[in-house]
Amino acid sequence: MLLLDLSGVACAKPITLYYEGAKPPIEDVRNAMIGDIQEYEKLYSEAFGRMVVCIDSKPYWRSEVQPAYKQSRAKAKAKSDIDWDTFGADVNQIHKDLVEYSNYIVIDIQGAEADDVIAVLTEYATSIDEHTVIISSDKDMLQLQLRNKKAHQFSPNRNKLLTLENTEYDLLSHILKGDVSDCIPNVFSLDNHFMIEGDKPRQKSITKKIIAEAREYYPDNMDKCELLDETAQARFKQNQELIDTTYTPKVLQETIISMYIRKCAITKEHRIEELLSPFESEEDEVNEDKGKGVRL
Repeated sequence: MLLLDLSGVACAKPITLYYEGAKPPIEDVRNAMIGDIQEYEKLYSEAFGRMVVCIDSKPYWRSEVQPAYKQSRAKAKAKSDIDWDTFGADVNQIHKDLVEYSNYIVIDIQGAEADDVIAVLTEYATSIDEHTVIISSDKDMLQLQLRNKKAHQFSPNRNKLLTLENTEYDLLSHILKGDVSDCIPNVFSLDNHFMIEGDKPRQKSITKKIIAEAREYYPDNMDKCELLDETAQARFKQNQELIDTTYTPKVLQETIISMYIRKCAITKEHRIEELLSPFESEEDEVNEDKGKGVRL
């Protein structure tokens, strides 16, 4: 199964077209994004099958678990020189283009993030004895390799395969420490820590000692970990729900798998070339050397 995070691909090379407040023509953005998608397809579709494009669709279910989830990103975007409204609108248009002009399987389910779609379909692929390659720069997706020996991941940002051997990742540490980029504080902090205006209370450090003791009880007996008081235990459970992909709500999991199976049965005419500008310069042509040395 070939799983691609559309927003992750957009935030690799295509987003550079928006630097310093630029508003590039949609044709240029489309050429850049679809060119990348086609290159990943060339590299991996023969071994992993038809491209599955995974889409973020707000409002995310995690925002119901923790209202502060990803809320600080709006502030960061406001300070950026990128016109995020234009960028978002362009990515949405390309999403629609892919639905109309390609035979890719596009999965877009309200409440689910691309990570949810990727995680659920990776588990499903394992259940039917399929290998999976994930096109995503999100290091969090490495947790899928902990559970699925047939799962692989290619990072567009790093232009390399991410493995548990070449990239540091530990799910337990991630849950204990939280995730600054997603506004998930560590287990000793208030759940709205990153939304506090002005000087924030200092987060207590998650030490190696805490991680080591927690590991003795993780995952089934965390209530016995004495270094986590009752409040920290509750925060741990919330962080686990937000970070561990196995906690994606069952109804979403079932909907994702159902949509995938249904769309697999539909074969559409692949007219993706109609979207690409015939006047693409040599500078903008897809680099045929991209991805060399990262074939599986």
